[in-house]
Amino acid sequence: MRKNNKLSHHGRFGFSVLAASVLTVGVPSIGQANVGDALNFEVGSTITYDDNLFRIPANRAVLVPGKSSRSDMITTTFAGVRIDKPYSLQRFQLDLTAKHQEYRTYSFLSFSALDYRAAWLWSLTPQLTGTVSADRTQSATNYADFTRTNQRNIQTIDNRRLTADWSIGGAWHLIGGGYQTRVDNSGNFTEVGNYVQDTAEAGVRYVSAANNSLALVRREARGEYSGRTLGAALLDTRYDQSETELRGLWKITGHSSLDARLGYLDRTHEHYAQRDYSGAVGRLSYLWAPTGKLQFTLAAGRDLYSYQNNFNSYYSYDYLSLMPAWLVSAKTTIRLKLDIGERDYQGSGPLGSTAREDTVRAAQLSVAWRPTQTIDVGAHLTREQRSSNIAGQSYQDNIAGVSASVRF
Repeated sequence: MRKNNKLSHHGRFGFSVLAASVLTVGVPSIGQANVGDALNFEVGSTITYDDNLFRIPANRAVLVPGKSSRSDMITTTFAGVRIDKPYSLQRFQLDLTAKHQEYRTYSFLSFSALDYRAAWLWSLTPQLTGTVSADRTQSATNYADFTRTNQRNIQTIDNRRLTADWSIGGAWHLIGGGYQTRVDNSGNFTEVGNYVQDTAEAGVRYVSAANNSLALVRREARGEYSGRTLGAALLDTRYDQSETELRGLWKITGHSSLDARLGYLDRTHEHYAQRDYSGAVGRLSYLWAPTGKLQFTLAAGRDLYSYQNNFNSYYSYDYLSLMPAWLVSAKTTIRLKLDIGERDYQGSGPLGSTAREDTVRAAQLSVAWRPTQTIDVGAHLTREQRSSNIAGQSYQDNIAGVSASVRF
């Protein structure tokens, strides 16, 4: 089920190859435990070189006092524990990871964090099931959009979730849930803000004998910003958001499948209608696995995201991704990810509006090697380029990294 909270996207800013994600690319998920083990531990580290840490144009100097280097070497170390224990019809899960991210040149960006996910996969009967879960992620916001290069911003995202799925007979299911998302920024990130969003959803899903499915869901959300006062900046303190979504999964053949969603999003603010927006959103993803060693995923989509500054209130994001994967051997996998996306900034702020348009192209090559069932080694190369019709917003960036982890 797709996450309703649109704003949390800003912790990643569009492409997974941007720095917040790249710093942990290749760090195997702590969820990769040994099959059959209820308790697992994992430790690991990633070393990443970023040649344009602050995502600035080639002709612009770094605006950090006493520093001139555009690049940095980042070391991320982590240790975690995973529990996955079934009990009768119930299942209990816990993923807990402590990590430290160290910057060699710009040491003021270094930080430590604790990420977790706890879940109870409950079942009253085989026909009535659901999930109660809580999770937290903490990450350093990259500088593609957070442009205050003399500041560090650690974004903390907390989610609380309750879902239910009731099989009412035949292929029909009633589905629903309640969610709360809290986003806190340690820095002054007014474009995104600190907020709490409460969401309720309800819908119906049809699941065929071939396990194809079609669901219709309605969501209603209320969000409140903290630390804001009404005034000339037109930064509202409260909003309402509704969304209707149709989603389907179709297994075309034994080697291909289609995952699609189509929705309409409408967001209104309590005091400043200039910040309102609405429109169609959706995603279409096609998976093709012609052999047991090759897999191709092609995805295209459109989303709307709140982004409140002096000139705009939101942007639309249209993207196309191609992701081939090659299983070279039972121990080695090579992946390629090619992305192109366009942001169209719209709406207005206190200083009017600007027709800003950005195009981001990214390519990432990664290799994963598992010499044993408990050891993972990886490497990745990423190149990203953003072009914009607004001066000072274009940049190029190259990233390289290696990683290793062990489970026991």
